[in-house]
Amino acid sequence: MWLIPLVMISLMFLLFWIRRKKRIQFKDEIVAPLLEETFDHIEYKGLDGFEKSRIFDTKLVNRGNVFKSSDYFKALYHGIEFEFSNVLIQNQTTQTTGKSTTTSTTTYFKGQWLVVRPKKQFDTRIYIIDRDFKYSNPRGFIFRDKALEKVEMESVDFNRQFTVYAEDAHSAFYLLTPPMLEALLKIHHNNVSFYFNGSELHIAIYSKKDMFEPNFFKKEGLESYRAEFYNSIEIITSYLEVFEVER
Repeated sequence: MWLIPLVMISLMFLLFWIRRKKRIQFKDEIVAPLLEETFDHIEYKGLDGFEKSRIFDTKLVNRGNVFKSSDYFKALYHGIEFEFSNVLIQNQTTQTTGKSTTTSTTTYFKGQWLVVRPKKQFDTRIYIIDRDFKYSNPRGFIFRDKALEKVEMESVDFNRQFTVYAEDAHSAFYLLTPPMLEALLKIHHNNVSFYFNGSELHIAIYSKKDMFEPNFFKKEGLESYRAEFYNSIEIITSYLEVFEVER
């Protein structure tokens, strides 16, 4: 009787090892060269990601008890320094009733996270929260951050899609000019939110997927993956261009 469980466990470990090997090979042989073609001074660590504290400290997304991050890279795009990683934030709860135990998982965030070194820095905090995303409340629930005030921007369409909180309303208006509001609405496809903390701009794109992951059910070649890669990269660069390249 003990032989069957042993064989099943061995097969699971073997499958895990094969998937991990293919994943590493895919990132080294396909993702890394494409990143080097696209950006300058690329530093890519496919299995690494952002530290949990760095993301949670922004208060841009609700904290969960599950955090994963991968595909970290640091690069220059038209002279703009930025960092990138896939991020997953979930909250898991376990409930036991009698002899049965059930686990419930709520996904707070799954997508891409960028950290940019802005050319123009502000000595204040500014949040731009997508109204379509409900797992974000930077002002807090019980212990409210009284330094943040809600700011209505000069665009009715923008105010319908985003909520802006700032420590200083004048800085928010200075940053979010009417042309920038229009540009952000134009490229708005995924749920996305932003956070300025003075020296960094955080961009959280809620795409509900990971980028740069292999498809284990088909053989990925460089050419077959290239179009998908550049479609994903275009989402990243579009926000970099709005906030930094054209400033």
